Amino acid sequence: PDGTRLAVGFGDGENCGIYLISPDGGRSERLTDGTTIDFRPAWSPDGKTIAYIAYAKTEDSGNSGVFVIGADGTGKRRVDEETASYVIWSMDGSMLLLQSAKTARLIDPNGRKQVLLSAGAGLQHIMNAIFTPDGKRVMFCSHDYGAWNIYSVGLDGQNRKTITGRTNSSNFCLSPLLSRRSE
Repeated sequence: PDGTRLAVGFGDGENCGIYLISPDGGRSERLTDGTTIDFRPAWSPDGKTIAYIAYAKTEDSGNSGVFVIGADGTGKRRVDEETASYVIWSMDGSMLLLQSAKTARLIDPNGRKQVLLSAGAGLQHIMNAIFTPDGKRVMFCSHDYGAWNIYSVGLDGQNRKTITGRTNSSNFCLSPLLSRRSE
């Protein structure tokens, strides 16, 4: 987050891990131990922790899921056993947004509290889930009743709102919050 290091999922096949590298490529350091195929790192807002996705190298190893690790390589822990497609930190660092093949869910970085965001009737194939810039809701696309729409939902999984109405919108981007300087 401060621009001094990049977190990178790097490697090929069985030897894919999470590395920290300098922006000029001059220095690299491996964070993960190579017991899993690790990718899609995401920095916590304070820059102290990195979340990432891990696939087990063999079906019976049981090491797949979503993990967090300190930026110094310590404190590795699994926060969820289900493998996700990607992971995003909330702006305050209190939650992780996990996107899987058809679901989106929130989980705290310790793996204790979980909220399924796609539990509403009719929602199928959740895609492109992101936090809103104010951090109070999650927006996503879903194939609902024959058309792709964009929705927002509260962090408790309640108060789902349809943003688009049968426009067949399967992707979007949000503008960042603008701040005004008072003179």
